[in-house]
Parts: sequence; structure tokens; C-alpha cells
Amino acid sequence: MRISPLSIQHILLINFLFISLASMTGCESKEKDQMIKEYIQNDLKVGQVVRVTDLTKVTHGMVCTLYPYQSYIDEKVPQSVHINAYLKASGYIADESHWAFVIAETETVNLYQFKRSRNLDILASHEIQSEHKTKLPEHFKPANCASLENAVVTKIESKNRFFLIMGEIE
Repeated sequence: MRISPLSIQHILLINFLFISLASMTGCESKEKDQMIKEYIQNDLKVGQVVRVTDLTKVTHGMVCTLYPYQSYIDEKVPQSVHINAYLKASGYIADESHWAFVIAETETVNLYQFKRSRNLDILASHEIQSEHKTKLPEHFKPANCASLENAVVTKIESKNRFFLIMGEIE
């Protein structure tokens, strides 16, 4: 089968448009990821409660926290199979220096990874002690995973460090 020069031009044009569209979408996604990270790191105030949907603009699905050294989501969590398949395929490696939010919609999964520091660390629900509870907003219930419809984050200060805690408002 012989391809005419016009067909080759069309194929090249379609490929160019596809690659351009894919890279533009990737740029928008990276910019959105960066905006979310910057907001959490720099603009979220101690004691403030923010809905995860206000940050991500994603309204349906599940959000989970991946703590340091945690490379997968417990299988009891809805969408864990979907999330864990994404984490494995993307080559996600958990370590001591990082934590992440993983957001799963019906067909997509997004990972927002953060470097631990004095200015922003993560506090797991099982690590919350009585001194931390007094700093949490009223009706705040810590959770490792939550539906996007109910998920919120807040920031507290403890022992000269700032911690982010995910949960729900009851």
C-alpha cells in the first residue's frame, strides 16, 4: 500500500496537534498541581479548614494521605485497587522525606507529593495526641482517607513545626 504525500502531511499534522494538545494539558495539570502545593505550603493558615474540593476542583472520588514510608493504600479503602495500580505503574516510591495526597476519580488518579519540613509536615490520625486535639477545629475528625465530598485539611502548630491533618467535619 502506497501512502500519498498528502496523507503523510495529514498524519504529521494530526500527530503534531495531538502532541501539542497533550503537552498543553500536561502543562495545565502541572500548573494546577503547583498551585495546590503552593497554597498548602504558603497560604493555608494555622487553624484554617479548607475543603479538598476547593483546592482540586474535583468533586467526586476519594482522597487518601500517603505517609512517609507508605507506598500503598489499605485494601479496605474504596478505590484502593485503582489507586494502588496507579502508584505501582507510576513507580511511586515512599521514603522518609516525603508524603503525598492521592486523589482518585472514576478514571483518573492524581498524586500531590510534598517534602517534609519544619514548615510543613503531615500528622497521621493515629499520631494525634491530646495536645494536638485541642488545636483542631470543632467537629474535626481526622481520617487517612475520605470521600472528596467530605474531605478537609487543616494546619496546626506543635513543638515549633507545622502539621497538615486531613479529615472530615462532622
